[in-house]
Amino acid sequence: LRLLEDDGADVTYHDPFVAELDEDGYHLESVELTDEALSGADAVVILTDHSGFDYGRVVEQARVLIDARHVAPRPAGQGGSLGWIVKG
Repeated sequence: LRLLEDDGADVTYHDPFVAELDEDGYHLESVELTDEALSGADAVVILTDHSGFDYGRVVEQARVLIDARHVAPRPAGQGGSLGWIVKG
């Protein structure tokens, strides 16, 4: 978090199981996962594979998506085993 914010990034997150996060002197609170939050982000990173998320909606709304958990549906023609979806 420190490296991202030191480079000027505005970091937010959503996790229904972690309402607040304190990391390396930074305090963050989970934000609501809205279409506006997804489409307004420069990049969306999936780091957990919670059930109950509409990952298809995340793929549709995100401008750039990095799926580190292999849970999001892949766009047609995109394969690979790394779990990365790049849009943009």
